[in-house]
Amino acid sequence: STVYTGKAQLPATVTINGKTLIAGQDFVYVNAAAKTDAGTYTVSIKGIGAFEGTATVTYTVNKAAAATKTTKVAAKKAKKFSVKVAGATYTVKGKKAKKYIKVSKKGKVTVKKGIKKGTYKIVIKVKATKNTKAGKKVVKIVIK
Repeated sequence: STVYTGKAQLPATVTINGKTLIAGQDFVYVNAAAKTDAGTYTVSIKGIGAFEGTATVTYTVNKAAAATKTTKVAAKKAKKFSVKVAGATYTVKGKKAKKYIKVSKKGKVTVKKGIKKGTYKIVIKVKATKNTKAGKKVVKIVIK
């Protein structure tokens, strides 16, 4: 099996009768179209070299992990920055934090004047799609 990359792909290896075969070395694909989306697919292969015959094998393109890579942010009062993650929703945690920290639908964060020093949190959630898993990330904002 492989993991969704956004590019068309076929597996580099297959296992038949307990033996792992390498594409291009032990077998070639027969009229196989590489697949892009996550899912389970069937392809035909033909043995080459020491391996003879044809076989039909099933492989899976697994969903990729959600893209929620962000880090801790240090900010001064009255600052703007971005924590943009494609397809995400943003939630500011804490009543006091919500008063001073705003996050737009596009991930632009505005820290208003009057916020006290401390650590605040923004929760970023990404819904699962056809090709990616759901994900959640907490971004800590440290006000100095």
